[in-house]
Amino acid sequence: MTDIFAGLPRYFEGADDSTPTGCTLLVTKVLDLVTTYVLRDGEVIGRVEQSNGQQDGYVGSGLKGGVFVGSGHFSVLAEKIADRAKGE
Repeated sequence: MTDIFAGLPRYFEGADDSTPTGCTLLVTKVLDLVTTYVLRDGEVIGRVEQSNGQQDGYVGSGLKGGVFVGSGHFSVLAEKIADRAKGE
């Protein structure tokens, strides 16, 4: 399996109180955006990007792209990502 995070800084890996059940988080920087990836079973299911004081959530398995799920608070976006990814 290819590590899509190879060569990127890893600021945090694990879970905290904002992590959806059954998921882990990986925080890195992609294209100068601090990005938190939501993983389930070691696979990326989505991400939350921090830009201009706003957080935007996307469902998808890549470093970029995917389906926009909204803007707002991280824990709400992470839950939306986890819920939507279950249906895919």
